[in-house]
Amino acid sequence: MTEGAGTPLYRAPECEYGYYNSKADVLSVGIMCYELFFGEPIFTQAKARNLEGLRKLWTNTTSYTNERKISYEAMQFLQYSLQKDSLNRLTADELFETDFIQMAYNDEPYSYPPEDKEWKLYIDKHIILE
Repeated sequence: MTEGAGTPLYRAPECEYGYYNSKADVLSVGIMCYELFFGEPIFTQAKARNLEGLRKLWTNTTSYTNERKISYEAMQFLQYSLQKDSLNRLTADELFETDFIQMAYNDEPYSYPPEDKEWKLYIDKHIILE
């Protein structure tokens, strides 16, 4: 695909350069899930200001604190789907095989951090317990 489409705040960075594939949709799903999990968008128009500002947000390594205490599996799902580099991002089929989806499908309980700890998600890096 070579023609950009979609809302800029929900679009993968590679769409700005004119070449992308179905993994761009995986990132869009991750952005929407982040908003559903945390109740706010990962990027806002105010933070992005314009498309150049949005590009800058994607070029910086970003961390997000799990103040809402979502499960480890949900944080891992976000990490897999929010990879800036499409080569590191899972495909839709691979994302379907993650613990988050499989545990929901099989009605299994998720893992939550202890009350005095929280997960911190580092996009392009890892998830740590603080």
